[in-house]
Amino acid sequence: MKKVFLLVVPVALLLLTGCPLQTEKPMDNGSYNIPTWMNGKWGTVLANYIVKVEKGKPGVATVIDPDSVGKAVPDTIIFSKVGDKVFASVYQKETDDSQAGYYVYLFKKISDTEIELKAVKANVVSSSASPAVIKKWLLENKDRPAIYDTTDITRFEKQP
Repeated sequence: MKKVFLLVVPVALLLLTGCPLQTEKPMDNGSYNIPTWMNGKWGTVLANYIVKVEKGKPGVATVIDPDSVGKAVPDTIIFSKVGDKVFASVYQKETDDSQAGYYVYLFKKISDTEIELKAVKANVVSSSASPAVIKKWLLENKDRPAIYDTTDITRFEKQP
């Protein structure tokens, strides 16, 4: 696995950190309505990304590296509300090193110009479990610090 997404970020998250929980399907179709302040350009120390909420799909965003517009298929992020928390399922295309699937992150708003993604640890729940089982497990365990990888936290800042 060499890339993940922004805001949920492809290359930046995996280069900075390890591998989070990867599932075959997202938890749902986007049960968290992404606020409009999320649209636009976001960045880390390594890269910038353009985030756009998909029309007609308020819980789904596309993310693309501005340098690859027209050259690459955008990544997809699906935001799911689980109790009082929001999780981002970041789609990873198949590569030589990994199979296609969704990486799961806890999404945290710091401010309208800063967000944080914290990886859910791999192997805390079966990656082949159904979306309903994964969502139920997260609902029951979302407040347990042990399920999160504290070495896999990425902050993004809104860019002008």
